[in-house]
Amino acid sequence: MSIRRSRRRRRDSPPWPATSGLWRRRPTPGHGPTSRTVSRATPTRSPPPNPPRRKGLAMTVAPEFSRPLPAEPLPPRGRTLTVEADADERAALADRFDLDRLDRFAATVTLRPLGGRRGVVRVELTGTLEVEALRTCVVTLKPLPCTITESLMRRFSSAADDGPGDAELDIDPDSDEDPPDPIVDGLIDVGEALAEAFGLALDPHPRAPGAEISDEALSAGALGSDSASESESAASSPFAALAGLGSARRNR
Repeated sequence: MSIRRSRRRRRDSPPWPATSGLWRRRPTPGHGPTSRTVSRATPTRSPPPNPPRRKGLAMTVAPEFSRPLPAEPLPPRGRTLTVEADADERAALADRFDLDRLDRFAATVTLRPLGGRRGVVRVELTGTLEVEALRTCVVTLKPLPCTITESLMRRFSSAADDGPGDAELDIDPDSDEDPPDPIVDGLIDVGEALAEAFGLALDPHPRAPGAEISDEALSAGALGSDSASESESAASSPFAALAGLGSARRNR
């Protein structure tokens, strides 16, 4: 009895006869170490470390004199401190308020907590500002030393920074007090509050003591402006053009 040997190929045997001692399985398309995946993703640029600030209404201008202080926690009697602008800050403030020079800008302020409803922080800012500056007299056009000592009182509230429907402010329409200013990110910028108080205390038309414009100069300026305006209106009148046309015909 003859026994036939099975000539079925094993599944892991190659479909072709091995001619060498080494044989590797045929790689499946899309798999294995020989396959490559090509990515065509759009390259992205990383933003610059300091992107340029955008010009327009959305740009936030940094204050010339900034002293942000935390609104809480504060002692019950308040916290008193002294702030003073350095040379660069004084130069920036002088440029902001159109001053010839700003020699001193210092203040002693007190931040005192105020009572309020739960979850709302209210702070009162009081202090005295002392300024020494140099301006120009509008009459003599000569340098005019300027010394200002101004007291200020402002109130701040964390509820003033919410949207119109998120919080309610207790404002008395018959009161002379201004509504509270917002507390932004838990901070109160004492420097900007002092700069705003200084701007309100400045005289828009500084004059040296005894410097006045005489009545003759005022009348002469008024008459000169009136005569100039009358001559300009007469020259631009249509009747002046007709008169010139009539004189030209008579000269022919």
